[in-house]
Amino acid sequence: MLVAVKSVKQNYTPSEQLLDLLNDFRLMVNDCIRIGLKENVTSLKSLSLKAYRQLSNYQVPTKYRLCAISTAAGMLKNYRKASRKKPNIKTPYARRLMLTTCYGFKIEKEEDGDGWLRLSVRPRHYEYIQLNQHTKGVLSAGQGLTVRSVCLTTSTISISYSKQTNEIEPAGLLGIDRNLDNITVATSSGEDIRFDLSKATEIIDGIKGGAFEAGLVCASYYPGKLPLYTVLDLAMLTPDDIMAQARVQMAVAEHPAIAQEFKRWNLRMLLPGPLPQYQLMGKRRIARAEDLKGVRIRVSGEMARVLEDYGAVKSLVPAPETYTSLERGVVDMISFPSTYAFASYRLQEISKYFIDKISLGTQPCFWGVSETAWSKLSPAQQKLMLDLREPATQAGAQAYAAADAKNYADWKARGIEIIDFPAAERAKLTANAGKHWQEWVQDKEKKGLPGKALLEFVQAKIKEHTK
Repeated sequence: MLVAVKSVKQNYTPSEQLLDLLNDFRLMVNDCIRIGLKENVTSLKSLSLKAYRQLSNYQVPTKYRLCAISTAAGMLKNYRKASRKKPNIKTPYARRLMLTTCYGFKIEKEEDGDGWLRLSVRPRHYEYIQLNQHTKGVLSAGQGLTVRSVCLTTSTISISYSKQTNEIEPAGLLGIDRNLDNITVATSSGEDIRFDLSKATEIIDGIKGGAFEAGLVCASYYPGKLPLYTVLDLAMLTPDDIMAQARVQMAVAEHPAIAQEFKRWNLRMLLPGPLPQYQLMGKRRIARAEDLKGVRIRVSGEMARVLEDYGAVKSLVPAPETYTSLERGVVDMISFPSTYAFASYRLQEISKYFIDKISLGTQPCFWGVSETAWSKLSPAQQKLMLDLREPATQAGAQAYAAADAKNYADWKARGIEIIDFPAAERAKLTANAGKHWQEWVQDKEKKGLPGKALLEFVQAKIKEHTK
């Protein structure tokens, strides 16, 4: 048997008494760091002998003194190690309120199913923090689970626990190297596989050149090759409803100007690929347009321009790096198609807020097919494929809806605050978005393209399909 150590994290709102305790703990850690630097000690035992009595002026349970010393010892060891490579490194200092302890707490469960973290704040005085459904579920998962420690900040609790598990003998090892243009997989058995991604954004070139007959086309990747179809990329333009989006896409594909644009690439729309609206998830509460000021948001394209009008800061972060960027504070919020993309990148594990109904827009994607290949199909085959577009899109919409129901339940259990962005506040953003729509029109008209007529056509189709 092996002992695996993991942690479970949830959000909470601290009381004033608890905030005072976190601040005292932070001050104790900094006192220990000061003493350790002055006495030139970093080991836990040496630092305990030098600092323990000097912490007696803090009116906190004595058990927290050792925890503060242990935290400071870890910071001092890291500082000493780093200073050997970088002599001018800054002196360590605990800036955020915190408490890390393996003493003075207890997980209490009641018959009605409620669970609480009981934390000692003074001798025989306790704070009780309610645990959410997700945390209770993790800590109740089977026998052999032992709670080891807790770590509190001003907004989150992390509970570390160990659990006995059966040892599994691996059949082999697998290494994955991800680069911009390729993914290489190597195994311990000597197998080496390389996947070329260099053509991933050259799909329409491949269709035109006959390299392949069909592929997923997203207009955002081809603004120079499909300039008019990017009308559906405009922020806050497309409808929320997946089926309405699909019908608008199919109508736009049949517009003469778009048909001519597709023809240059030997391309036709086979199946629309509507995405759910982009919403926001992360660590900043946004309930008004003005709340966007100074918020660093992973967002791109036309959506970013609308948010920047209200002071948001655009951050370009690759999708696979969103978890780490949000966790480390590089960004405050992430914009993704909701809700499946947030769950796919596990952002619910480190987020406090989900901003729904802000509906920033979507990315216009569709399954394109070569006109050459299409013309080789019989009329009956072509009709069959076109007739399947509606039920295929409906199946996709149902899959998104099922994922939404599952994710909403999970996020509520985790204690994530789900905020419905008010319609009046979204109207402010939409008013600004209209300005950028006209800028898009002017850009296309200067290039001799019917931008104004196409935008009006799209708006008419949206109105038609969202009645």
